[in-house]
Formats: sequence, C-alpha cells, structure tokens
Amino acid sequence: MTVSEFITTTYLFATGKVTPPSAGTTKYNKLLALGNIFLQNWASESGVDWKSLRTVFTFGATVSATDTYVLPTTIGKLSKTEGDFVRILHTDGTTESDYTIIPIERLYDDDQKLNNAGGNFCAVSGANLIFKAPFTADSAQFGGTITIAGYAIPATLTTGTDVISVDDPYWLCFMSAAEYIRTDLTRQAQYSNLVAQANNVMEGMKSDNNTQRESAITNWSPGGGLGGPTWS
Repeated sequence: MTVSEFITTTYLFATGKVTPPSAGTTKYNKLLALGNIFLQNWASESGVDWKSLRTVFTFGATVSATDTYVLPTTIGKLSKTEGDFVRILHTDGTTESDYTIIPIERLYDDDQKLNNAGGNFCAVSGANLIFKAPFTADSAQFGGTITIAGYAIPATLTTGTDVISVDDPYWLCFMSAAEYIRTDLTRQAQYSNLVAQANNVMEGMKSDNNTQRESAITNWSPGGGLGGPTWS
C-alpha cells in the first residue's frame, strides 16, 4: 500500500467519503502525520520483533585504532536471536570475526573465560558499540567492515509513492482513522469500532509474525474492485 492509497483508505474509514483530500491540504497533512506516528508505534510494539524490519546494518566507519563505534542511526533495536553476531569482515573480503554482545558491566570485569571460552565479545552502551580493547594496525580486523543484526526504524512517509512498511497496512489505516475522528463530535461514535478493527488486525499480524508465515497483503483502494475490510 502506498501513501496515496493509505490516505484514500483512511479518509474513507474515518468519514465514509470516497474522495480523499488533496496533497498539501490541512486534512491530508493531518492524515499523513498520524500515519507517521502510528507507523513508529507499530515498529516499537512491546514484545514484538517484526521480522519484516529485521536487517543487517553496516557501520559507516571501518575498524580503526579505537574500541568504540557509533551504531547506525537507522537501528531501532538490536537482534537478540541466537547466532546473530556482530561481525567484522576483514579487508581480504573473506575472513570474518564474530563477536557476542554481552552486558557492558561484563565486558571488562569477567574476562572471556567466564562468559564464553575462547570467544570474542563486545557491548552496547547508549548509541555506541564497544569492543573489549582498541584495535591496532597489527590487528587482523583492522580496516574491516562491521555489521550488526537488528530491526530498522521505518523511514518517515513523505510522498504519495512511499510504501507503507507495516505488515498489514490496514492496521495503520484503522488507527489513523480512529485518531482522526476522536475529537470530531459528529463522527467520534465510530472511534471504538475503528480501534477494535485495528486491534483485530494487530493480533493477526502478531500471529503471522510468530509463525513466520509469509503472505502478500493485497493492496486495495476505493473503487478498485478488490475486497477489503469494512466497518459499520
């Protein structure tokens, strides 16, 4: 679903009107702003790691004579999945060094033998990835590329052709429509119904995410001839 389709669908759910507001108008901008707010709410849903947001991030800086590297700003949260290491690809393009993330207080105090015999370790503190000791020019990893697995922060929606990243974009439509009419005395009676619809869609997304089901969400727009969810 694109932003243009999101605006059309959300406005229909909120007002019952098929013709959406034009881009740049107050109503359009309000719907777009709500969409961006709830998009981030979806991405940070408590207790859920959305598989569709999982990616491997590459650090902007290569390995140099330091132990501290700034995390990519597009990381929402790091992966805690077993086997998702911090990885350094050496300059030969083949050799790799893997590091296990441990709590920062254990990085220096316990030493490797008490954590994972023979392993390599690093920790995350604030916006930084920290290794146990600075690398040197003699380190095999020097000049290498650092990658880390995690879950992305969805990009802000701006243009009509931007694609909604929510697994089922109808959730975003229902939630945005509900907030759009929440203080509208002529339409606010639909608020609880729209939120209930959104909650149903959210439960479906969580179920699909937990079972690793892969399915395509059919795009729909009013008058497009394709079935979609309805409310009354």
